[in-house]
Amino acid sequence: MQHQELNNQQAPMEQDTSSFTILNKEQMAEAISNAHKAGHPCYVYGLCRGDTSTLFYCGKGRSNRVFAHEKEDANSHKVNILNKHGLAGYVLFSTHATDAEAYAAERLVIAQHKPEANILPGGEGFDSESARKFATEIQARRTPEERSAIAIKAHKTIARNKKKSSR
Repeated sequence: MQHQELNNQQAPMEQDTSSFTILNKEQMAEAISNAHKAGHPCYVYGLCRGDTSTLFYCGKGRSNRVFAHEKEDANSHKVNILNKHGLAGYVLFSTHATDAEAYAAERLVIAQHKPEANILPGGEGFDSESARKFATEIQARRTPEERSAIAIKAHKTIARNKKKSSR
């Protein structure tokens, strides 16, 4: 597949992300570094399944965010895919000067590719009000036992992250 970086001058819905190249970790790190040096610290990336090389997750990042998924300990569909099938590589869809531009491009990529691990339509980050509302709705559908297990796991994760950050 051929990589076609989004043209940042076009309106987001006019951009085409149908073709892309899967990059290895070193290539992705170099591309992110070059974009940052060129004044584009934000980017839209994808993760490809190890078994089929298909795009299964799209996100917006800064710095080395794209590589953090490999270290995540969460019980999410994305992490389950990584653990079960491995990672074929990374896709750099576009680079941007601002978070707002990157979020708009992320929404476009998710809408065009419909990656299986993307629950939200993207474009706002998980700390947004709409993401919190969505998470609350999902949580309301769970049984009390499921909610309790999730809360325990969340508290353990928070404690572990606090330990790591205090080192």
